[in-house]
Amino acid sequence: MDVAPLDGRQSIEAYDEQRDVSFHETPDEFASLPMRTGLFALLWPSDAHRPNGQLAGPFDVRKCVVKILLD
Repeated sequence: MDVAPLDGRQSIEAYDEQRDVSFHETPDEFASLPMRTGLFALLWPSDAHRPNGQLAGPFDVRKCVVKILLD
């Protein structure tokens, strides 16, 4: 998974409320997090992420998203 701060990056597709997703310009630099079974990543609303990258061929991927209220 690639991760980078949004830093006011322009949206290239409007937020889709039903799918709870928006798309932004690709950053010039990002961190790559190799995710394996049993690992998790905690991302803030100010973090953009690009999931489903493949390091060594295609694999079935399961992901679970849990949203935590920040108030």
